[in-house]
Amino acid sequence: FRYRVTSMLRTGENYLDTGEVADEEGLVGLELGLSIGSTSFDGQCAVVRASVPQAGEPDSYLDGCYISGIWTITGEERYYGGDGFTMLRVKTSVLEGGPGAWQVGARYDTIDLSDGVIQGGGQNTWTYSLVWYLTGQFWLSANYSRATFENHAFAGDETNGWGTRIQYLFEW
Repeated sequence: FRYRVTSMLRTGENYLDTGEVADEEGLVGLELGLSIGSTSFDGQCAVVRASVPQAGEPDSYLDGCYISGIWTITGEERYYGGDGFTMLRVKTSVLEGGPGAWQVGARYDTIDLSDGVIQGGGQNTWTYSLVWYLTGQFWLSANYSRATFENHAFAGDETNGWGTRIQYLFEW
């Protein structure tokens, strides 16, 4: 098994990478979601037990967590169900002469891919977002992300990035 992390803005860089290190793994995780009116929070943590093929080496434990919060300024609500949060239902779309829906969000995530003989590094990231739903199927988003690294190649380094996205949801 190989463990690596792609940047939050999905630009393709892998700042953390263990290489192929384990021949067995076990995963345990926890996910929570909470919606209170137009504000919602979710988080997830996972721990991977990675068995290293060298005889006599103890298992390594790699972990990661995130927590995020979203506030829908225009009052729309998201609901949490069996498959996660539902899509946002815009009260009055731009096509109907309304403002659409506006959201602001923040997310913090941390990952540690170093334990025992596995030394893939660590990363801590803050991401902030602004999303404008013109309709329930069409939205624009802007994200700012700042990551700091704890590994041999990038120790103490930071990256800052902006990302924008135009999305349209096709329903079949």
